[in-house]
Order: sequence, then structure tokens, then C-alpha cells
Amino acid sequence: MRLQWLMRAMALAVLVALCGAANPKKLPKTDRLWTHPDAASFDVQRIGVLPVATFDNNTDVARQVEVSFAQVFQGAGYRWISPGSIREILRSRAGGSDSLLNRVRASLLSVPQVDSLLAQQLCGILRCDAVLSMRVDQWERQELEWNQTGRPSTTVRLTASLVDTLGRLVWSGAGSERGEGSANDPHGNVSGVTSSGLETKPIKAEAGAPRFPEVLVPMFTRWYEFFPKPPAAKANE
Repeated sequence: MRLQWLMRAMALAVLVALCGAANPKKLPKTDRLWTHPDAASFDVQRIGVLPVATFDNNTDVARQVEVSFAQVFQGAGYRWISPGSIREILRSRAGGSDSLLNRVRASLLSVPQVDSLLAQQLCGILRCDAVLSMRVDQWERQELEWNQTGRPSTTVRLTASLVDTLGRLVWSGAGSERGEGSANDPHGNVSGVTSSGLETKPIKAEAGAPRFPEVLVPMFTRWYEFFPKPPAAKANE
């Protein structure tokens, strides 16, 4: 599962490169990021990325977020445990059931970070220094009808947190990103017509709303710049 997670993430490499070319140091008002002032002393080196929580338990949405996150953050210098691996580990720990996974999801839907006791338990099971959680708060793609004026759009809004093995909040992030397609003019750029039943529609060249990875990656790229850096490798390692 870990290999599959990374292979799917590599498909977004070009998009990340393009986003990185921009200046990500300036955060928009939609982003709220916080890092514990003593984060550098917490010695976080191995992070478990928990399965993404969604209010409708949509696995496709969760995996799109997980893949986009992996593509942006894989070079951060940490040792990562992928959500797919964590799913397998927690199911095995619970005798093949999803009871532990459901407990994590329920916790994140209530408060967008795992509580200190659960974080300590998860770090013990996963043998990591911290767990990273993400929750999808908005996932919307608006297309326009052929006779509407405006721009199609895609909007995502996420909340994330990093909690260490002692239950301390190391980092938190919340933000949104909105991407727009080209403007739609009901009377412009018509290259032909198509008929279906009683309705005749023009054939037009405008692109639709952006795909979700095209909106996720720019936001994660901004967050990457403000994510805590891992401790320097020890001299004897």
C-alpha cells in the first residue's frame, strides 16, 4: 500500500514544480498556520499520516487529498508512514475490523485534531514520533450550464494538525483554495451545435472547472513552506 501511495503521488510532479515556481512565502488570508515555538526541540522524525477524514466517508475524496499531500511533502525530510499502511496496521490491530479507524475518524469529525491520549496510543501502535491528521471541510466543483455566464470553479477547504507522541500540538493548518476555469459566454466561441431531444446546445471550447489536484497542490505548496523542519541528522548516524 505504501508503494502504491507513492506511485500515485508521482503523477502530480509537474504540477508541484509549477506551483513551487511561484512565491509561496506570502500566505493568503484564507490560510491559518501555526507552529509550536519549541517544535524544533520535539525531535519529530517519523510521522504517520492518518487517513483523511471526510464527513460523508468518501474514500475517493480522501485518497485525492492523500496523494496530493504526498506529492508536495515527500521531500520534507521526514520518514513517513502512508495512510494506506496505517489503514492496514490499525485493521490488523483491531482484528480485521475498522473500529480503530472509525474511532480516529469520529475524533477528527468532532475536533479537527486527534486528542492527546489517542495521539499517544496511535504513535505507540505505529512506532512514530507524531501523527498528522487532515479533515476535508469543503469539497465543491461547480460547472456552468451552456447558457450561463460566469466561470466554473473548484473549491477545497481543509483542516490539519500534527500531534506528537506526548500529545503536544506541534503544528496546525487550516485553509482553502479556489480555482476557476475560463469564462463562459453563452453567445461566444460556438463551433457547432448538438441536439438531444427537444433541446439544442452549442458546442464550445471553454475548459470546465479545474480538477481537484490542481486546487489542492497550490495550497499544500504554501503549507509546505511553513511546515516544521525535521531535526538535523545526528552526527553518529
